[in-house]
Amino acid sequence: MVPGGGVLVVADRHARANRRAGQVLQSGGATIPSIIALRFGESGGLGLSVLMAAGLTLFALTLAVNLGAGMIVSRSRSGAGVEI
Repeated sequence: MVPGGGVLVVADRHARANRRAGQVLQSGGATIPSIIALRFGESGGLGLSVLMAAGLTLFALTLAVNLGAGMIVSRSRSGAGVEI
C-alpha cells in the first residue's frame, strides 16, 4: 500500500475532470442545448439525469436573467431615480 495513495487518486480524478472540461470548452460550436438534444436519445440512467440537470440549470439561469432585465426595464420606465 502506498502512503497517501488516497490523495493521489483524488488528484488524478481532479486532473482528468479538468482535461474533460477543457475539451468541452475548446471544442467550439457545441452549446449545452445542442449537446442535450444530440445525446438525449442515447442516454439512460445517470446520463439522462445529468442532461435533465443541465436543462434545469439553463432554465433557472434564463429565468433569473429575464427577471432581472424585467426589473431594470420597469424601473427605467417608471422614472424612478431620475432627477430633472
